[in-house]
Amino acid sequence: MLSSTDSSPKTPQKRITEVTKRLKQSQLWKHPQKWRKAETLLKKLEALLEDNQ
Repeated sequence: MLSSTDSSPKTPQKRITEVTKRLKQSQLWKHPQKWRKAETLLKKLEALLEDNQ
């Protein structure tokens, strides 16, 4: 999670890169309950991307 001391604004690109890196490191797919939540969010992101095509 973001620390409360991290108040510097991040570009959208940096946020995406950081979140992707953290997702890979956490290996959510090894934790079924967390993975179900992540999958729901991923599907929403994919739907947003399809809307832009």
